[in-house]
Formats: sequence, C-alpha cells, structure tokens
Amino acid sequence: MFVLAACSLAMEALPLVRKLVSPIVAVGSMPLTAYLLHFQGIYLLGEPHSLSALLGFIVVVSAFAVLWLRFFQRGPMEALVGRIANLARHIP
Repeated sequence: MFVLAACSLAMEALPLVRKLVSPIVAVGSMPLTAYLLHFQGIYLLGEPHSLSALLGFIVVVSAFAVLWLRFFQRGPMEALVGRIANLARHIP
C-alpha cells in the first residue's frame, strides 16, 4: 500500500513522472485488450522465447494503447464487454 500511495503522490506532484509513466497508465486502462493482443502476437510468432519478442510486445501494445486512448475513452475489448453488459441488463 505504501508503494502505491507513493506512486500516486509522485504522479500528482511531478508532471515529468506523469509523462514518463503515461504508456503504463494507458495499457492499464485497457488490460483485456492488451492481454488479447499478447495472445495474438504469440499466435502469429509461434511461441517466441526471446527477450526481443517480449520487448517488441511491450512496445507495440504500449504504442497501440497510447494512440487508441487519444481518440477513445476505452479499449476496444473493454468497450465490447461494456456493450454486452448493457444488452444483458435488458434481458428479463
């Protein structure tokens, strides 16, 4: 809890820290989408076991998350799940 509180305070107090961690915040805003993108990447690459593949996943998913959240509020999978949940409310 102390670490989380310190990170939150640092983000509020230091604008530079906020800019540095903005890709992490973006990926954290769309965890389901990031998870599914990793699965798709593993499927396309055929079980990669290298550090370069991991770093590639991190860069691609982070860049996608930052760009996506500039135009939309939620990730694509999060929006889909939200729509499905809204439809489920109307089922008696």
